Amino acid sequence: MKLNEKYVNKIATNDIHPKFGGNISGTKLIHISDDSRGKLYENITRIDFNAMYPCILVGLFNDGLIGEEWKDDIERVQWFLKNRADLKRLSIGLCGEEAVRVAGEYQKWKTHCNSLYAKIKSPYVIEYVDMFYTDLIQKYGDLIIYNDVDTLYLNIDKISFQSKEWVSELRDFSYDVQFINYFYAEDIYSFIEQEESGHVNTYGFKDEQDKMQILNLVKREIRRRKLEKIGI
Repeated sequence: MKLNEKYVNKIATNDIHPKFGGNISGTKLIHISDDSRGKLYENITRIDFNAMYPCILVGLFNDGLIGEEWKDDIERVQWFLKNRADLKRLSIGLCGEEAVRVAGEYQKWKTHCNSLYAKIKSPYVIEYVDMFYTDLIQKYGDLIIYNDVDTLYLNIDKISFQSKEWVSELRDFSYDVQFINYFYAEDIYSFIEQEESGHVNTYGFKDEQDKMQILNLVKREIRRRKLEKIGI
């Protein structure tokens, strides 16, 4: 991927010690607006960025912001990002021991790719993603419900999302799209979503009793809205 030149220039002219030092505290990597907190959304879009950190690391290396000592690791990641779809398809088309071997090979490459950030520990990745989300929130604040590092929830329904390009900046990354029936965020890290299939996911609730209480309230509101739509 080609990094945003504006962000690269800001990083390149920064102090020797980057602003965040590898810590996400104070960044926009995890963000929920005051208006979104405690609100039940219906028919929205979830963006799951693919290999966001590894792609940024490769871009930073290509722009000279990561040292040559990481060249072999970066090249291995580049190879996997280029060939991962074929590797995955190959493992699905096989059976028996050969399928297990290829699946294991795919997982080995995937693990290396995903662990590279922890290995290199470049704080510039957080700098870059923070600038990306900060600009996104400033420009599309009314559309952004919640973002969490490599996941973005947009207040755009399925038909609208498929009919036009709402957020052109998404083109900077590879991503998957999921359409969400209902989404409720109590706070950052603590939210509930119902996928298009009807499956319900809950995240971040430490107290089981609190989770069940909020989940029941959400389910009750969903039922109320459905009944209201059919005039009951």
